[in-house]
Amino acid sequence: MAGTSRKYPMLRRSRAMWGSRRVWQPRLVFWAGALGIGVISVLFAVLADRAQELFQLMTG
Repeated sequence: MAGTSRKYPMLRRSRAMWGSRRVWQPRLVFWAGALGIGVISVLFAVLADRAQELFQLMTG
C-alpha cells in the first residue's frame, strides 16, 4: 500500500481529511438542517390536512 500512496498522494490526503472534524462537521450540520426542514414540512402538511377536515365538518 505504501507504493500506492506514493503514486496517488491525493488518496492519502483524502483519507486523512475524512477523519478531520473540520471536514465532516459542516456536512453534518447541513444534513441535520435538511432533515429538520423535511420533518417540519411534513408536520405542516399534516396539520393543514387536519385543518381542512375540521373546516369541512364546521361548514357542512
